[in-house]
Amino acid sequence: RAVCRPCGSSLFWRLQGRSIAFVAVGLLDDQSGLRLTEEIFIDNRPDWLPPREGAAQRTEAEMKAQLAAFLEKEKSS
Repeated sequence: RAVCRPCGSSLFWRLQGRSIAFVAVGLLDDQSGLRLTEEIFIDNRPDWLPPREGAAQRTEAEMKAQLAAFLEKEKSS
């Protein structure tokens, strides 16, 4: 995980030993081509933030299970 030293904001993270990185969308100067397709950790969403219509919804438990399955698959290959 990489963070901004002055402010502590998350910049990106990646799984150990993997070449793919997950970049914080706020880092991108031009976000016009992006489309929100999935919301994660929805059970931690603030009450004032409504669900995004058309986006898949994933709870914390679902995300942890998905990550565990991914890591198990990676370990066996």
